[in-house]
Amino acid sequence: MVLKNFNNSAYGEIYSLAIKMWRDHPFSGIGLNNYNYLCKNDKRYIEYIKSKEYNIQDCVSHPHNFYLQWLIETGIFGLIFFIIYILSIFYFIIKKNLNLYTIISLTTLIILFWPIMSTGSLLKNHMGISTFYIIGICLSLSKIKIK
Repeated sequence: MVLKNFNNSAYGEIYSLAIKMWRDHPFSGIGLNNYNYLCKNDKRYIEYIKSKEYNIQDCVSHPHNFYLQWLIETGIFGLIFFIIYILSIFYFIIKKNLNLYTIISLTTLIILFWPIMSTGSLLKNHMGISTFYIIGICLSLSKIKIK
């Protein structure tokens, strides 16, 4: 049901507001962890929510997508650095010998950083802790050599 009418779903509305915030601050972003603050306190976004007649009644704490979060909170340059960071992790794993552990690590990271899905915040909650823990495990697994 959500995919058929994504724009009117809760995630569609959250993403729409996030894109609006990014358009207002494309290079510098809104600052880390400021999504909820601006949503509740900036008249532009309060009016935007009212004009769209959103299904969501209150502002959420983050935009529910890693890439969108980095885009609106740090701007286009922050998103580019985040993508470079992710690609460097993949490169580090791929440059090691290809074995079962490397494939498991790559598959795990692809699932973790799949761009078209709802995610938690990397900066606010347990999602960030578990994400960086999984990255560490994947990097350690990639160093294992099978004889």
